Amino acid sequence: MLLTGLPDETEEVIGDRGYDSNRIRLSLVERNITACIPPKEQEIKAALQLASV
Repeated sequence: MLLTGLPDETEEVIGDRGYDSNRIRLSLVERNITACIPPKEQEIKAALQLASV
């Protein structure tokens, strides 16, 4: 994974929708790095469906 080589002092990662995965987000959280990654289209649709129930 590209994100494994980040310097220890990294505080935030900005990525496109291609980086939206639980595996990537968990890896960043474990290293106390804030993820600024928009959700994939399918995640938005799923959230909207849950909200309408």
